[in-house]
Parts: sequence; structure tokens; C-alpha cells
Amino acid sequence: MTSKRLIFPFLALGLAVLACSLQTPQPATLPPSGVTPAVTSEPVTEEPLVLNELLPSGMMLAEKDGYVTFLFYDAAGSILGTREALSLPFASGEDVFPISGSSGGLPILVYYTSTNGYRLLRNDGSGEVLLATFSADIPQAVMTGVPARPVLAYSTAQMVSNGTETALYVGAPETIASNQYLLLIDDPVLPLHIVMDGDAPVGVWFTKIKSVGDFLFYPTYGLYHLDLASKSVSEVAGSGDFIGLNLSPDASWVAYRDRGTPAPFSLTVRQLSNGESHTFPLLPNSDQGAGDGVISPDNTHVAWMEGDGNYMGEMADFRSTLRFGLIDGTALLDYPASSFDNVAGFSVGFIKPMGWLDNQTVIVQVESIEWTQDTVLAVNLAGEIKFIGIGDFICFIYP
Repeated sequence: MTSKRLIFPFLALGLAVLACSLQTPQPATLPPSGVTPAVTSEPVTEEPLVLNELLPSGMMLAEKDGYVTFLFYDAAGSILGTREALSLPFASGEDVFPISGSSGGLPILVYYTSTNGYRLLRNDGSGEVLLATFSADIPQAVMTGVPARPVLAYSTAQMVSNGTETALYVGAPETIASNQYLLLIDDPVLPLHIVMDGDAPVGVWFTKIKSVGDFLFYPTYGLYHLDLASKSVSEVAGSGDFIGLNLSPDASWVAYRDRGTPAPFSLTVRQLSNGESHTFPLLPNSDQGAGDGVISPDNTHVAWMEGDGNYMGEMADFRSTLRFGLIDGTALLDYPASSFDNVAGFSVGFIKPMGWLDNQTVIVQVESIEWTQDTVLAVNLAGEIKFIGIGDFICFIYP
């Protein structure tokens, strides 16, 4: 298996070092203007504000040949153009985000790089512009943003004497480095979704990353909401058992693996405002369980991956199955890895749904049985499979 599937970019700060830091969380010292957020166990019950009602207009892939080249595609799969990122040694959806739409051309990108120092850069096609410089002892940052708008949230993690110091920043790219809203001694934070009120960010949904865990599915746990006005944090009740979770585009539903149930874990979806939940029974051979659930923009369908076999070591024989279901828990369609061989052009072993291009179509990352070939495909509810491009899926782009 390729390293990007085993060691996620944010975990590059050193799993062994972080594993030694797992201790009871306690507040760190905040800047004079900061307030240590108090985490409560009360669920966030208000209906989340809709982040952006636009559907994607296309997607961004990445290829690496000494440096990263981004490839932009429209919704039909036609290439719009490319952009070089000379300072990026690799790219993932966690360290790159488009902060403008694509209607006027290729979007403006913001990304984190560890080349020549730890930096946040802006790239509009005319070159890379420095936005912020990170401390030398912060080896990685992860980010998300508001589709087609210049609002970001990113987190950092670094080792300190009493554990791992994690921070969360929110704001415009040019000023975000001064807008720290969360600082804790705790596991690293992964921002999932920024809640907007008009043009202003008012909250952030986030999860936490365990330094050790299941590397087939992302080792995240818990679902938290940070109120930016009060700097208070609320934990969704029971979410300590939510692992490998993803939010719906409007943050009203969450898809997750429930470690409160016997392994291997099934996929569960839950409505955050009323607690409605549904679990999809595993296929008989899915001894690696289910995960990577992504919910359609209209909150009617979910796609996820189930797996069986050994996915590590010299005798790896892992195979994925892509599954579709209704949000009410009804399973609809199953596509084993071999279903994608002809379109991908190789024997597929790994399938990961990355998100919904529209309410009928899921974009998937597929890899060969030998973990040496990467391709992005589109799969719709009618069973049609379409080739998009070679490389790694990074994110969707918007009008």
C-alpha cells in the first residue's frame, strides 16, 4: 500500500512521539486575548446554518513529478487547466483549499508546505505568495474552508513539555495566522466545516485525530462544535464513539463507524438536530468493516466503502466494495472492486468515495491491487462508471 494510505499527512508529525503524549487533556496557556474554551458534554441541538448551497462545478486532482501539479476538471470530466505548486512535495485534501470560484478561470489556492520551512502560501497562477510562517517545531497543519470563498480554518500541532499542543485558527487567508480560537493540550484537531452567518464565520465543527489507530480508515474520533463568539466548545452527546467520521455538506448529518459496537464496525448515519440514526448491516465478507461514508448534498443518499482481506504486509489481498444507500438505512447498490477494472485500466483493490459531485454522482479514488496506480472515477446511482483522470483527488471546486 502506498504511504499516503497508511500515514495520513497530518500524522507525519511522528506517530511514535504523539503516542507518548496521550494523557488527560488540560488547558494550555492562551494569548492575553484568548479564553480557554470549556468543553461541555451538551449536544449541539440547533439546526446548523447552511454553509453553501452551491453544487460543485468540478474537481481538482494532483500529480507529483518532483513537485505537485494540480489538474482542474469540470463536472463533465473535461480538463480546465493545470497549475504548478513548486513548493509542494506532496498534496492532499487536508493541506490545500481553493478560496475562489472557477467561473472566472482556475480558482485561487491556499496551501501549507514544509519545503524551505513551514509556510502557508497563496497561488493564483502567477506565483506563490507567502501568507504565514509556522514555528519550526510545528511539522504539519490541516485545513478546510468555505467553498469558493476566502474563509479558512486550519489547525496545528506541536510537542510541548506536557503533551501535544493543538491550536485552531479561523479567518481570511491573509489574517488567519492572528486569529487563534482554540489552544489545548490534547490530540490534534481536524476542522471539518465552517458555519457561516452571511459573510462571517460563526462556528467550526471539528473532530480529533488519534496518533495511533486504524489506518485503513482515518483514526478520528468525537464531534465538537466551537462557537467563535464565546470560544466555547460543545461535544455532540455520545460522539466519543464516533470514529472515521464525515459531515454532510450542510453539517446536518454525520456518517461514522461506531466503536461502541462489536468490531468490525458498520456504517451509521445520524441527524444532528434530532438524533435520528440508521446503521447499514455489513456485507457477509466485510471483515475490515465499513467507513469513509459521504452524504449527498440533498441528504438523501450515502456512499461508503467496505473491505475484506489483509491490507498491510507482503501478503496483502485487500478488496474494497463501494456501497450506496438511502439516508434512512436502506442499502441500494454494491460495487465490488472488480467492477471498476475496465474503466480504471488496471485491477482495482482499493475504492474510496471522496464526495458527491451532484445528488446522483460520487467521485471515487481507486488504486491497483499492488497499490501502485491511482485513478479518479465518477460513479452514479444508475451504475454508470466514468474515467476522470490519473492522480489523487484533492477537493471539489465551485462556481
